[in-house]
Amino acid sequence: MQDGQFIIITKDLLPELARQLAPLILSSFQSVEDDPYLTPKQLSERIPVLSAYLISKQIRENRYGKKFGAKGKLMAKVSEAKKYNRV
Repeated sequence: MQDGQFIIITKDLLPELARQLAPLILSSFQSVEDDPYLTPKQLSERIPVLSAYLISKQIRENRYGKKFGAKGKLMAKVSEAKKYNRV
């Protein structure tokens, strides 16, 4: 909001406010977060602070991420890596 602009909400304006906010709230609940599982190499490209080796090591130690497939391909989400390493 810019300086000098105020919104005064009175009791008679509440239904209109609810009608305006309802679609915005509903769309935010229905939106899907785009945080796919990536390989350690892809993660290191998105998070330059972490190396692919460090990410692989942390996934093997079950700190975050998963092993996919029969061969145990290491994969994790960007948000998991950032949260664990506090980046």
